[in-house]
Amino acid sequence: MANSVKPVRKNRFSTRARATRTHTPAKTDRAAVSPGRTIAAIDHSPIRVDRGPIPTATGIAHQLGWLEREAALDGTPLSVGMGFRPPVIAGDDLRATSPKAPPRSSLLSAAAHSDHLWEGDSTRALWERSEGRATRLIGLTWVETFQAVVAMPDAGIAGPEHLAGRRLALPFDRTASIDVHRAAASRGLHAALGLAGIFPGEVAHVDVDASAELGNPYAAELAALTSGDVDAVFIAGAAGAAAAARIGATAVANIGRHLDPAVRTSGTTPAAIVVDAELIEQQPNLVVRLLAVLMRAGAWAQLNGPDATHLLALETGTTVRDVKTAYGANWPDQLHVDLSHRKLDALRAQADFLVTHGFLPRAVDLGAWIDPRPLGVARELLAAERVAWV
Repeated sequence: MANSVKPVRKNRFSTRARATRTHTPAKTDRAAVSPGRTIAAIDHSPIRVDRGPIPTATGIAHQLGWLEREAALDGTPLSVGMGFRPPVIAGDDLRATSPKAPPRSSLLSAAAHSDHLWEGDSTRALWERSEGRATRLIGLTWVETFQAVVAMPDAGIAGPEHLAGRRLALPFDRTASIDVHRAAASRGLHAALGLAGIFPGEVAHVDVDASAELGNPYAAELAALTSGDVDAVFIAGAAGAAAAARIGATAVANIGRHLDPAVRTSGTTPAAIVVDAELIEQQPNLVVRLLAVLMRAGAWAQLNGPDATHLLALETGTTVRDVKTAYGANWPDQLHVDLSHRKLDALRAQADFLVTHGFLPRAVDLGAWIDPRPLGVARELLAAERVAWV
């Protein structure tokens, strides 16, 4: 006989008075809601969830329809976006999804002040916090990612020790408030030089204008590489691996495969899950439930690896082969949401790098930024559901 006990949802931590938040009526399709998980409808203001074009539990949950369904349980209108519009793969061609699409980084900055929950590059999250935006860090994920410095085969660069005296590309986007792309390249190049004991002053950094990439990642840097304007560039992720392979560039420093996590640390390793402080105060149960959805999505990906890989290929605008090349065949096993010391130490190192190299206006107090309450309650919620439906 099935267990008839149902999960009990309680307001687990106190909040401020909710009278300051205005509400508009919202319709909920109760027929689409599982009867065992129905919650009394309360009209809420719309919220927006966003994610970066990397492996995220948010992306998986959105494509499965879980986020919108969870928010609909109490009548909260929810929309899900992406920091930039990924390219579309058609055969061997890489094309932007729209010729009028704005640059990737400007989309990141334009969306920054409208998102209520974000999962993606920690550089953006740290910058917003450094600028004074009231956000809270509620989780971290770490999916091992392809990160490499690449060069053309005829450049005479066989390893990082051969980068001394060479011209290294540093992309910039003059339209971005925070140049996430440049920060990632700077971090990757520093890591590669450090592997060979080369000081930054021993190479020439060449600025490459990537303001008009139009959703085509690494196009400007790789164009400079093929034209001979630079000798090496930094790339990452499925889109970077695919773009480098198309021009025949080879990795001369495979940072993402290094044994030391400190070398692999970047904006996306770990990736951050942040939420508006106001949303936690006004709708704490919704934040907990959405975080629980992300944790369920990670578990689903682990059990449905091939399907999850296909969904990630759609997310990144690449192919299944590109996804496996960039993140490994076992990437679905890595979508664990937590606030472990290992991930927090890496995030702290990333924050220190961004401050030192001028990407953040001021240091971020991680202790004041972190709010572990939603994660703890989400774990209790999932544990209660497992007991209830055994």
